[in-house]
Amino acid sequence: MQPNNYITGYPDSLPSFLLAGEVHVPAPNKHFQRTTKDWIIYVITDGTMQISEGEQTYTLTAGDIMIFSPDRCHFGHLTNDHIDYYYIHFQWESLRDISMSTEAYLQAMNRHPFSPEISSRQEPLLLPKYFHPAHASFRGILQQTQYLVKDSSRNFLHQQKKMMPCYFCCYFICPSRNCPIFYTQKQTAHPYPFRFWSIYKQTTPKRSPVLP
Repeated sequence: MQPNNYITGYPDSLPSFLLAGEVHVPAPNKHFQRTTKDWIIYVITDGTMQISEGEQTYTLTAGDIMIFSPDRCHFGHLTNDHIDYYYIHFQWESLRDISMSTEAYLQAMNRHPFSPEISSRQEPLLLPKYFHPAHASFRGILQQTQYLVKDSSRNFLHQQKKMMPCYFCCYFICPSRNCPIFYTQKQTAHPYPFRFWSIYKQTTPKRSPVLP
């Protein structure tokens, strides 16, 4: 079976949160080509984007999450649709790219992180580069993303700035601990059907969204 791409690393250091924002591109859309030194997260809320990283091409739609790696070129393909998404740029020396089968990923995530049988070298942080969470999980990630976007535009107090790396570390660790609620490949019939756009429109960092 062909291996999939994942992000892994031991969280023995804190990430450097750089910037975050929200993008709305009308149809048609085509992402520009670039190679950066940052890790980048895209949280797709509506529309369609086709984008390649290296030799792998992804079709991103509402509810998808994509993690782009540093020093790897990514570029878009013309798509006759609009695209709305959030982005987060950060740096974290602990992270790296790996390839593994879906079976190996599930086995790794099913091992209890505090089991005495696991070596101290075990890398507990493990996420697919591209995944489609179940709706409850996506809602939580979306709320956290909106919090980061909102607060990145504020003038922080010194103490608040010091807490951002800790918060962003939790932003990564929490979904990596919940393997059963994620789907590394898109489902033709989503187990929790709903309209992502409605959640996106109704969700704010301080208010729980109302499912349609």
